[in-house]
Amino acid sequence: MGEELQYSGKYTLEADSELRIQKKHETVKVYVTLISGSAEILGAELIKDKKYQLTTFVNETICTSCGCVLDVEYLDGETDVYVSKETTMIQYRNYHENLEEKRRDAEKEDKRGPIAMVVGSGGTGKFTICQTLANLAVRSARTPLYVNINVGRGAIPIAGVIGTSIVERINAADGFWQEGSPMYHFGCIAPRFDYILFRTLIEKIAKNTLESMNAKKIVKYSGIFINTCSWIEEAGYNHLIEAAQVFGVDTIFVSDEEPLYQKLLKDVPSFVQVVLLPKKWGAFPDSRAVQIKARNWQTNKYFFGPNLSLTPFSFLIKFANLKLYRINSFRNEVQLIAIKPTPALIHRVLNISDAESTEDDVLGTPLIGIMCVSEVNMERKFITAISPQRCFVPNKLVLYSQIKIINDRH
Repeated sequence: MGEELQYSGKYTLEADSELRIQKKHETVKVYVTLISGSAEILGAELIKDKKYQLTTFVNETICTSCGCVLDVEYLDGETDVYVSKETTMIQYRNYHENLEEKRRDAEKEDKRGPIAMVVGSGGTGKFTICQTLANLAVRSARTPLYVNINVGRGAIPIAGVIGTSIVERINAADGFWQEGSPMYHFGCIAPRFDYILFRTLIEKIAKNTLESMNAKKIVKYSGIFINTCSWIEEAGYNHLIEAAQVFGVDTIFVSDEEPLYQKLLKDVPSFVQVVLLPKKWGAFPDSRAVQIKARNWQTNKYFFGPNLSLTPFSFLIKFANLKLYRINSFRNEVQLIAIKPTPALIHRVLNISDAESTEDDVLGTPLIGIMCVSEVNMERKFITAISPQRCFVPNKLVLYSQIKIINDRH
């Protein structure tokens, strides 16, 4: 590991309890080993005697349903570790079983499995609910779809993009996005920047996603988990209702928001089950500074790898080969506006569409890659871009994004 761990201890957990680890910040390294019994992180089972490094969140919880002994090692003396007899996993497991019953019915009747949407304000742990329930589904031999329409923090693979992915393996740390999974351009960090464009995009993604489910029956029966934005007031609330309609949602999990739960009970059709779930311990509202830092870290992680230690591909693109457009809404219509390269593109993220013409359905066409501009040479008329893959194709449209890379590798 390269470090001399200063603190360690063994913790014995009774059945239906959890170990809580509170770190000073997310960069603190904590190592956990399951000594005996069984335990899980976000629904993913730990393997006995395997050492896990926990670096994803400031607050971590390790749950057990039948009891266990855990060994914890860490460097920072300000890290707090303790056992709690209160755990949200009991409720999460119960609703997993409820979803499993719907999946069994779907298999018998050859119809779509449960389509569940998780809603709530920022810092209530929407993603952890999705991750936990999806991991539990995979443990039950299911292969659900994960759709993240949260274009800000938590977007996959980066902010400004909506990603969808088939969840085929259990994941206790990273997100569900895999290379080659469908992703779509939005270009902003929040729906309110262009609500009409966002609404149109969601309609197209819902249509594509529901159609793709029919290709594999195991996916069709397993259903969908949809993670949503934190915008839940006024137009944001209307967006939640519209998203539920276009995706055909039959279950809405509300993360720790009693007023939102009561409002949805009145406004959604009776066939939609609305469930109020407690948020996972450690979820808390983030400050704007923390949100920006998290979004920046996620963007850097995409380009430079999980440890920010990889070197992405770098390539030159002549102005003549760059078909660059900004996409937005105008008078309830989606429009594309040609953009000329300028030095203002430096550090800007550009999304490469599979569309080749402005006459194509650009908004509903998946992306084939994401790149970031590192140089603009006005004299020689080319840009230099970086990407984790060689993704630029001269005849494809390139879409301008508001997202910028702030190099935070060191």
